[in-house]
Amino acid sequence: MPPLKFKKILWSTDFSHPADEAFEWALALAERLGAELLVRHVLVPVEHPLIDEELIEKAKQERAIEINEKLLQYVKRARDKGLRSNSRVLEGRSWEAIVEESQKEGARLIILGVKGAGALESLFTGSTFSRVVQSSSIPVLGIPPNAGTPRFDRILVPTDLTPPSFKALDLAIKISEHTGSTITLFHVVSTGDIDIPPETLTALEERVFKRCSSVLRRKKTKVEVKVEVRFSKEGDIEREIVDFAETSDQSMIFMNSHTRKGILKWLWGNITEKVLRHTFVPVCVVKT
Repeated sequence: MPPLKFKKILWSTDFSHPADEAFEWALALAERLGAELLVRHVLVPVEHPLIDEELIEKAKQERAIEINEKLLQYVKRARDKGLRSNSRVLEGRSWEAIVEESQKEGARLIILGVKGAGALESLFTGSTFSRVVQSSSIPVLGIPPNAGTPRFDRILVPTDLTPPSFKALDLAIKISEHTGSTITLFHVVSTGDIDIPPETLTALEERVFKRCSSVLRRKKTKVEVKVEVRFSKEGDIEREIVDFAETSDQSMIFMNSHTRKGILKWLWGNITEKVLRHTFVPVCVVKT
């Protein structure tokens, strides 16, 4: 088995049910990868000119003690599985504190709970998840409600066939080498209202397979990778991704946040966000 290039996973919690579901995935993945699990909570400071600073500081210290006791319960579960783990209470704006801590600790993956399909107002309150994704230089795995028992047997990697879009495939392969996952490269062709002859569609599908096969040969991986192509008249790429992921029982989806430049870059980033909004399958966003 090849050496794992990242040894630390950071999971942050607000002690909500979605965060607890995300912990189960963080714990299971850390165990599979042999990674250290960093357990964190962000304490948002209270600032008001009418509140005495000494009272704020005292309340903050008392709250930090209480939170640390809770965090140690998660650390204990990780250590009971033989994993390295530690906890810390951070302070500041949630998304900034999480990103800064991941950089400071040298984490290579952030795992957060997402509050629900249809509401990318994700972890904690506000849009912490989306802001972490936007600001983090490392992958961020979002666990939606009802994601189920952690499993890693099938990973879906949507691609628009550009070189940047295959960056998520690199991480999927790395994870698969340690989890035994199979990978499906998934490409959607938007045909619009044009009535394309069957032979043309077949030829186009063959070109997609050829392109993906060429990429896989260069990566020289022993991981099983399948290629799936879908044609969509509506051009609803995100719906095709979500439908395939859920009907084929995928464990996780690995996607890029951006690929091409200009309007195409925005469109692909928007597709990633929409997938996050509408699926119950965990989504790992890889920055490009």
